[in-house]
Amino acid sequence: MTTPATSPLRVGPLDMLWLTWRQHRIAIVSGGVLVAAFYTFTRVILPQEHINVDTCSPHCGEMSVFGLAWLPTWVVLDAMGWLASAFGFLIAVYWAAPMIAREYEQRTDVLAWGQDVSVTAWVFGKIALLGVVAAGYAAVIGLAMSALVMPWGSIQPIVRANFESAVPVQMAYALFGIVLGVAVSAFVRRTVAAMAITAALFGIVRFVAYELRFTYLPPVRIEIPLTGSYTSFTVPRNLWQNLSDLGGPGHTILVLDYQPVDRLAAFRLIEIAIFVVLTAALAIAAWLRMRRAASSR
Repeated sequence: MTTPATSPLRVGPLDMLWLTWRQHRIAIVSGGVLVAAFYTFTRVILPQEHINVDTCSPHCGEMSVFGLAWLPTWVVLDAMGWLASAFGFLIAVYWAAPMIAREYEQRTDVLAWGQDVSVTAWVFGKIALLGVVAAGYAAVIGLAMSALVMPWGSIQPIVRANFESAVPVQMAYALFGIVLGVAVSAFVRRTVAAMAITAALFGIVRFVAYELRFTYLPPVRIEIPLTGSYTSFTVPRNLWQNLSDLGGPGHTILVLDYQPVDRLAAFRLIEIAIFVVLTAALAIAAWLRMRRAASSR
């Protein structure tokens, strides 16, 4: 008497999510702890009650850190902006970059992408959970930064902290970091090399975006002849400005190139669109690379 053959169990989306959680739960939990610490420091330890931009208290322009020292507000905000920017870097390097390279190094890629689960299901199952978690963490960071810079946005040109505090901007950085790490991991196939290359590429892309940020739209130019009195001239509220002198003696002109503050939302949307396009291109490249590798086995 023969036993009827049973069809193999298929791996469904919930199975992939559970596997991803099991493999990355330490990174997810530790990331949550770091984000919670950032939020607590930003919203609780930095005393918002001391900020009074209307009456300009004795410490106007300064913030108290742990109640021990007063530091210039721009120093604190810039430091917090750098910490917020580091989140996308950390998840790109430590969450995403080892993901596929480790499978290749441990020779578990054949098992991971066997008949029960396709390359597409494996990749999107991994990215789905990690991407949602990373985007959620980034949203918390964005909310904390937005509340921190809000009282100062109207009186100080807070470039990095003010621009990058928006929740959608932080989420775009995080998702870009996840997909960048996965793409580099798929091509390099070595964990340490993938982490190093991901770190370099993430830093380069963020640096280039920062340098080009205020050229997304042509600046507004104002020319002021310096032949008479110009002390009463008021510089418009701006995101960035560049002052230079033109002309010879007796014909000097003060030139002001600036981006009006009402362009902030448009600039954010442009940068988000850039990172969304980069993320989509990297996702397609990683998927094609992995599919080709799986079909060649």
